[in-house]
Amino acid sequence: NIVRLRNLVLDNTGLSGPLPLTLMNLNLRELTFWNTDVCEPADEAFQAWLEGIDELRRSGSVCAP
Repeated sequence: NIVRLRNLVLDNTGLSGPLPLTLMNLNLRELTFWNTDVCEPADEAFQAWLEGIDELRRSGSVCAP
């Protein structure tokens, strides 16, 4: 029930692991996961979705296959 969520800020949370592919169901304007151990799935569709986010601050880590 978070389909209306537009901003997701996870910075400095101590979270780790991959971002869920289900995030692609959201129309985010901002996604930040800087300074975390969160990784991005290498999935091409997910990477394209990330590139469509206006304000994106990443950890710089892509999940191992």
